[in-house]
Amino acid sequence: MRPSTLALVLMILGPASALSAENPRIVRPLIQLHTHVTFHIQGSQYLDQDLFVATDGTATGQSVTGHPLASIGWQFQSKTAKASAAQLKALQDALGRAAIGTQPGGCTLFSSFLSTGVAELTWYGRFYRKNTLALTIGAPADNLCPQELQDLFLAIEDFSGAVLDQNDRP
Repeated sequence: MRPSTLALVLMILGPASALSAENPRIVRPLIQLHTHVTFHIQGSQYLDQDLFVATDGTATGQSVTGHPLASIGWQFQSKTAKASAAQLKALQDALGRAAIGTQPGGCTLFSSFLSTGVAELTWYGRFYRKNTLALTIGAPADNLCPQELQDLFLAIEDFSGAVLDQNDRP
C-alpha cells in the first residue's frame, strides 16, 4: 500500500474508530410486547398496551383504555423510565429461564382475571437474532403455554409495574 493511500485510509477510519471508542456500548432493543385485552367485568373494558425495553434498561410503556359503560371514552397514557440494574437483570434472567429464543408461541397464557385477548412478544437477541411469539390470553385451554413462558409474562408485568407504574394484568 502506498503511503498516501495508507494516510487516506487512516484519515477515513480515524474518526470512526474514535467514535466507537467514545461509545463502546450500543443500545439495542431487548423486547417489545403488545397486548390487546378485553376485561369482562361490569361490561367490556378494553386495554391495548405496548411495552418497549432496551438493553440499557430504558423502558417505554403506552396504554389505551376504554370503558364504554363509564362514558369516559378512550384514555391514553405513556411513560418512559430507566430500570435499575437489578430490575433489568431480573427481566433478563426471566428471558433466559424461558429460553425465549427457542419458544414457538401459538399457545394460551392463563389469565387469573376475567379477560381474553392476544399478545405478541418480540425478543431481540445478539447478532440479529429475533423471535416473535403470538399468544392468546384467556382461560385454561388444551394448548396452555409452558410454565416458563407463563412465568416470563409475570416477570414482564412485574418489571412494567416496578419501572413504569403499569401493572394491569390480563
